[in-house]
Amino acid sequence: MSGATPPENATLTGEPKNEKLSYSTKSGGRIAYITLNNPAKLNAIDKDMIMRFLDALHAADRDKKVKVIVINSTGDRAFCAGWDLTMFKGTGQNSYKEAGDLLLTHGRDISRTIYFSKKPVVAQIQGPAIGVGCYLSLAADFRIVARKEGLFFQLPELQINLPGATGPTVNSIAIMGLARSKRMMLGCDKIGLDELDRWGVITKICEPGELDVEVKKFCLNMVEKNPLLLYTQKAMCNIMGMTMMRPFYDLENEVADYAFAHLGTDLPEDIDDFLRKMWSKYGQGSPF
Repeated sequence: MSGATPPENATLTGEPKNEKLSYSTKSGGRIAYITLNNPAKLNAIDKDMIMRFLDALHAADRDKKVKVIVINSTGDRAFCAGWDLTMFKGTGQNSYKEAGDLLLTHGRDISRTIYFSKKPVVAQIQGPAIGVGCYLSLAADFRIVARKEGLFFQLPELQINLPGATGPTVNSIAIMGLARSKRMMLGCDKIGLDELDRWGVITKICEPGELDVEVKKFCLNMVEKNPLLLYTQKAMCNIMGMTMMRPFYDLENEVADYAFAHLGTDLPEDIDDFLRKMWSKYGQGSPF
């Protein structure tokens, strides 16, 4: 099967069968599964799912039995199609800003929590990863992907007149480098599986029907390792790989907050002052 198998041993209380995001464990509690279950909307994440996602990540990180976290989704059409854009459909600018504030306050914490989790995180990807689906995948430590024609990663925010926020800039630059990140963020290109593999983004490619088994096998190999060494080595790699990760998340949010506040205008009068401030605060001095 290409989508996620319903996991066993649910560990969050009050878990309805039709929940759009579920948390469960397998293999004696050693592997935690966070499953997006919104296939009618291509597993898009809505505002109600944001806090549940964070709760599941924190539960997995706190659980001493859990050694590895898997993020997967149901259905065959998409891993995750991004944020549910109905969040931005309300009455007036206040509604639009409320949705933006929700993403900037809590949405970014999803990708931050994945990156800073002490436990290895595996993204099990059976279809296109778009928007938040893309940077959830990039925030994970490993990406195991089904070999499917038409599978791609995309950051389409500029196409839909939204700023890149809650992790796309930070995670894409950390994993793919500046030039490839600009191609995805500014060009909004769809990057197919072969190219992702050449870029070194993909951990393993397997046949769709073997995806569940291959992910479990990968995780079982991980859980046998000494957790002290596993957690400290992950932290060390991430610190070396992106020593400025926390400030860069702040930079991304500050830029997105400015963009949300000025959407509807081509260029605000204070754009130069704002850019000077960002260069001075987060860069190595202003280039202006």
